Amino acid sequence: DAIAAYVVDEAETMGCDPGMLALYCTAICAGAVTDEVKLQVKSASDRWQEPARVWMMIVGDSGLTMKSPTMDAAISHAWKIERELRVNGSQALKDHAVELQIYEAQKAEYVKKRAKGESATMPQEPPTPVSERLIIGNATLEAISDVLLQQGAKGALVVADELLGFIVGGMNQYKGGKGSDRTDTLELFNGGPRAIDRKGRAVLIKNWGASVMGGTQPDAIARVGCNLEADGLLQRFSLYLPRYSTKGPDRAGDLQARKRYHAVLDNLIKMTARPDLAPVRFSAGASVIVDEARDWIFQTARQSWLPAGLRSHLAKWPAMFARYCLTYAAIEAADEGEPCVPTAISDHIAAQVWDMMRGTLWDHARYFYLVTLAGAGDKAALRQIAGLILSEGMETISTRTMTQRSTIF
Repeated sequence: DAIAAYVVDEAETMGCDPGMLALYCTAICAGAVTDEVKLQVKSASDRWQEPARVWMMIVGDSGLTMKSPTMDAAISHAWKIERELRVNGSQALKDHAVELQIYEAQKAEYVKKRAKGESATMPQEPPTPVSERLIIGNATLEAISDVLLQQGAKGALVVADELLGFIVGGMNQYKGGKGSDRTDTLELFNGGPRAIDRKGRAVLIKNWGASVMGGTQPDAIARVGCNLEADGLLQRFSLYLPRYSTKGPDRAGDLQARKRYHAVLDNLIKMTARPDLAPVRFSAGASVIVDEARDWIFQTARQSWLPAGLRSHLAKWPAMFARYCLTYAAIEAADEGEPCVPTAISDHIAAQVWDMMRGTLWDHARYFYLVTLAGAGDKAALRQIAGLILSEGMETISTRTMTQRSTIF
C-alpha cells in the first residue's frame, strides 16, 4: 500500500505496465534494506534465515515496453540517496586518512621512546570507516567486491539496464570466460562471508550478497537460453514480461504519492536490525499461508512435464517467498516511520506476497520457460519461412526449399 498509489499514478501517466513499475520499486526497496535484518523461515529451527534480497528481471521488447524509462522512474530517488552516500563516504575516507597520519606519527614517537627504554603507550590504529552504498551500476565483479568490502553486512543493489551479460557470463566475460567469477556471481544471491581472490591475495568480505535488478529482450535471452549453464543463475531471477506501453494522459503526476514512495526509500536506508539482533518470524496466521504456499510449490515442481529450468526456478520460491515477505514488512514499517522491521510477519503481508507470486509471477515464469525459451527455435524458423514465402510470392514451398534456403533448417 505504501508504494501502490505512486505505482498506479506514475504508470498511468507514463503509459507503462504498472506491474513492471511495482516490481522495479519492490526490488529497489529490497536492496535498501540491510542484510542484517533476517527472517527465520521455520518456527522452531533458526538455521534457515533469509534477508530481503531480490533478483528481478524484466523481459520485454526494446522501445515497446518502456523498460528503461520505467526503471528510471522507480530508481531516480534511490540514485539521489546514492549520491549523498558517496559524498558522505568520501568525506569519511578523507577524515580517516588524516587520522592515519596522526596515528603513524604517534606510532613513530612510541617506537623512539621504547628504543630509548622509556615507557610509552601504543597508539590505537583508527578503524576503517564503513563507506555505505546503495547502488552498484553495470559493474564488474571486481567493482562489486570493492563496494561490498566497505559495506560491512549491509549488502547493496546491482543495477544493469541489460542483464544478458550478467546471466550468460556470470561476470566471466571480464576474464575471457576463465576464472571462478560465475561461482562468485551465483553466491551473490546467497550472501554471507566470502573470500575473493584479488591479484594474488584473498580479501574477506563480510557479506557477499546483493539484490540484482535489470532487463533484457525476449529474443536475446531466447537465443542463448537453451545453452545456459544448468547452475541455476537464471533461475534465481523473478521474471516479469510487461505489456506494450500506451500513450499516457498529459497531466501532472500525484506529487504526494511520489513523496510518500521517496520517504519510504529514505527510511529503508536508515533501517537497522533489532537491538537484540533477533530474526523476524512468521506470525501464527502467516505460518498457515507459508505451509500452503510450500505445499503448492513442491507439488508443482514435481510435475515432470514442466521444463527443468522452470522446476529449478520453483525450487527457489520458498526462499523468494520469505524475502518478499520481509521486503513488504520493511516497506510497511518504513512508511510508518519505524526504525526496525516488526518482530513478526502478519498474515496480511504473507497473503499479499503469495497472491503476487502465485497470481502474477507464476504466470510470467511459466510463459517465459514454456514459450520464450522453449519456443525460440520454432519461432525463428517460422519467421524465416514466412519471410521467404512473402518476399518471393510463393504459393507453395517444399521441404527441400526450406532446407536449402533457411539457416534454421
